[in-house]
Amino acid sequence: MAALEKVAEIAVDSGMVWLGDPVYSITPAADQWKEFVEKAIGLGFSEHGVAAFDSADAIGSLGLAVQTGGSDGAFPVYVRRDDDGLVMEVRIVFDA
Repeated sequence: MAALEKVAEIAVDSGMVWLGDPVYSITPAADQWKEFVEKAIGLGFSEHGVAAFDSADAIGSLGLAVQTGGSDGAFPVYVRRDDDGLVMEVRIVFDA
C-alpha cells in the first residue's frame, strides 16, 4: 500500500465529525441539534468520545459521531490507497 496522502481539510464548528453512509444520514436539522447531542451523550459520547448510532435495519451502525477533542477548526484528512488506487484507509488528525 502507498503512503498516506493529504486529500482535504474538513471544517468543524460543532466539536465533532460524522462518519457514515450518506444513505443513512441522520445528521440533524438546526432545530433538532440539541436532541442529536443528547442522544450522542447517552450513547457514551461524553465518556469515550465516540457515539455509535445503531439501527435494526442496517448491517452495522448507521454512523459515528466522533469528538474532535473539544476544539473547532480545520482538520487534515489523509487517505491510504491500495496498488489499484482504491482508498483503503481514511485518517482525520484532530491534533495536527
